[in-house]
Amino acid sequence: MYKLAHYLSKLIVKLLYRINANGISGIPDEGAAVIAPNHVSYIDALLILAISKRPARFVMWYKIYENKFLNWFFKRAGIIPIASPKESMKYFKAAFDEIEKALSNGELVVFFPEGAITYDGNLQEIKGGIEHVIKKSPVPVIPVGLTGVYGSYFSRSKRKPLLGKWLRKLDVKVGEPIQPSELSRSKVYDSLRKLTSN
Repeated sequence: MYKLAHYLSKLIVKLLYRINANGISGIPDEGAAVIAPNHVSYIDALLILAISKRPARFVMWYKIYENKFLNWFFKRAGIIPIASPKESMKYFKAAFDEIEKALSNGELVVFFPEGAITYDGNLQEIKGGIEHVIKKSPVPVIPVGLTGVYGSYFSRSKRKPLLGKWLRKLDVKVGEPIQPSELSRSKVYDSLRKLTSN
């Protein structure tokens, strides 16, 4: 299923964007790690999947995961649904248990530390979830900056592109890993801010 998802992601991304990827070697070939991108569109996961050299488990808001047309695919792709404690304590607890299990198995986990897609294109506050993950599973956190995606059709920008203006240029920058002993919300924020600054 991963090979199919990887192929489809590359195909979709190639049709919609022109990607300039930097620092891809920073994603380890093996071993557990958390990839922490900023969140600017509904297809950020596809962008990460398209550049990744190995399979990854993606953490996704449970409302999207429950989509009746896509749920079968999400399950087979190993997507991890998550909710806030107020939304669903069941999903909240299950998500962190599954993340811990995946990391203990040496897998890559993609976790969006802002917790939601930006409405204005700016980097948002880093939520406490990333610290909770690393407290339970002390592995490196790899920040990834996505720029040029905001304003595209799949972002929350109010200005959508005209028909035919699909091939947007965007940058995907993989930063230096943050070691567990150095991990903090402010550290993640600063790393993402540097990666997304023009």
